[in-house]
Amino acid sequence: MSAEYGRGPDNGPPRTETASGQTTTESPTVPPPRAEAPGTSAYYGTGRPAGHRASGVAATGFTYLAATLMVLGGLMSFFNGLEAVRRGSFYVVTTNYLYNINISTWGWIHIGIGAAVFLAGLALFAKQTWARWAGVFLALVSAVMNFLFIPRYPFWALLVIALDVIIIWALTAGQRREAY
Repeated sequence: MSAEYGRGPDNGPPRTETASGQTTTESPTVPPPRAEAPGTSAYYGTGRPAGHRASGVAATGFTYLAATLMVLGGLMSFFNGLEAVRRGSFYVVTTNYLYNINISTWGWIHIGIGAAVFLAGLALFAKQTWARWAGVFLALVSAVMNFLFIPRYPFWALLVIALDVIIIWALTAGQRREAY
């Protein structure tokens, strides 16, 4: 039977007295060192391999930011197109421009692209991996479409182009992260 006899003089490992009256020292169990050597892991001591990037809150946050902007931008483009189809006199008609497309045609284009961007944004919220690249493509198409729409409604078109650039950045920044 062993009884606790107290700690060593330097507060080291506990000493115990055995049945025969001898005092022994117990050393705490120390786990063996990891097999990895310094420089072989980006996070030495964590067990994560080199080149591994943790998918953190920021990666998911950028995806949710892009999804939110896509849903809002899709709705804005949809209603913008609906207004052009319903009441074309709202927009400025310019002459002597490089291209001349009927405002009703612009409206239908905006309705189609807006609905597609909205649905891709919802798919991002549903954690669909394909929606990331569809979102990049649709945001690019939306930006080009709004660039061509600048003569009709300049401030609005520039605002949507800026949102599309933010969407593309949020969906493509840090490609090593997991989608979700």
